[in-house]
Amino acid sequence: MKYLITLLILANLIFSQSDDNQSFKLKDGSVVVGTIQNETDTEIEVLTKFGLVEINKSFLIQTQYEVKLNSGETLIGTKVDNGNSIILNTSIGELTIQKSDIINISEVGKVTSEGKQNKNNSSSYRRPYSMTDFLFGTSKIDKDIDFVLGEEQLTDLFFDPTGYTFKQSTLYLSGLSFGFGVTDNLQITTKWGGFFYGNLNLRPKYKVFEKGNWEKQHALSIGAHYHTRWMPNKYEWKSGNLTTDNGEKYWGGYYRIDENPIYEIITSDWDPTYQYLERTDDDENGETFNEMIELFGAYTYSKARAGLKGRISHTLGGNLQYISLNDKSTVLYRAYYGLDVDINSKLKMIGELFYDPYFLELWQQFEYEDNYYNLEELSDTKVDEPDNYKPIHLDFGFIYAVNESFRFGIHFQKPFIAFYWKL
Repeated sequence: MKYLITLLILANLIFSQSDDNQSFKLKDGSVVVGTIQNETDTEIEVLTKFGLVEINKSFLIQTQYEVKLNSGETLIGTKVDNGNSIILNTSIGELTIQKSDIINISEVGKVTSEGKQNKNNSSSYRRPYSMTDFLFGTSKIDKDIDFVLGEEQLTDLFFDPTGYTFKQSTLYLSGLSFGFGVTDNLQITTKWGGFFYGNLNLRPKYKVFEKGNWEKQHALSIGAHYHTRWMPNKYEWKSGNLTTDNGEKYWGGYYRIDENPIYEIITSDWDPTYQYLERTDDDENGETFNEMIELFGAYTYSKARAGLKGRISHTLGGNLQYISLNDKSTVLYRAYYGLDVDINSKLKMIGELFYDPYFLELWQQFEYEDNYYNLEELSDTKVDEPDNYKPIHLDFGFIYAVNESFRFGIHFQKPFIAFYWKL
């Protein structure tokens, strides 16, 4: 429960910002922040923290927006919010567009009353052509622009999938995996690190549906991850006992699910009075590999924040892993709730609460894993699983876009640092 409260507090700190506030930029460089109370053909009344302010429209630098519709059309112009619709002043006239027909709205430039235009860099994206350009030289992202869809629509919450997939022909590369979009609804990824020990693994993910518009979206994806030589990274509590000269002694600890620890009391050949504890099973000195298949599903609900300040997305998901251990089938499971919030067009906050009874955090591995190795550390009573181990875990972090291709992030769970390229 405390993990959920922590995640909700973090979300509340961000959501507590007034999403209804708008920024009004004037030609003299002034910026007025507030909410529109009344509007005429020549003036706007804005309620600010200093009181009601009247702004002459001729003093404003108006924002131009690109509006993408469900029909496939794209329109550019200055807009006025009108309840369930917007009024867009374009080069072909004044158009009234229902919000339910809009897929996305994003800022593309500023227009003064004299008609001078200043477009954002984000409107002129080009493919990188060198490594330096690839990392740092592609189109810059202005963090202060108004937007509905951020530059990054997450397909994974660090490790766990969302309901979204890559767009067709998208190439993805990170420190742990790479993949590509076969179609808009089908992507294939793989963890390339496993290739070094012969683990050919493929992770197809299919988007069953995506519904909605720029205000609200729903997406559901399912998939599988097949491993030919999976190295288990899951743990479970194992304990046992053995007979010593001082009576029955007990041991216990968290071990990888593929381990079957066996301990024996060994008498030294060179000193018959000296005895020591030795682990004698075959798993001690070598890694084991297993064929494994994982089935997963994820549903994401995404909602636009007021004032074109990005989106808030909620994801519910889970997976089942099927593996054959010690000539018997074993099923591992995991369930999670994820939250991601656009702070601005460059920065995204990600939080995740997950239930996984086979997962050990790094500090838990140091404290609990393989507890008893020395004869002196054996217990006189049965060793039970620690009461303070909880199978509910929290991950939290941020993803920052350097440009439209390269992003990096930091989060609480190992490996702590994330980075990836997307083209």
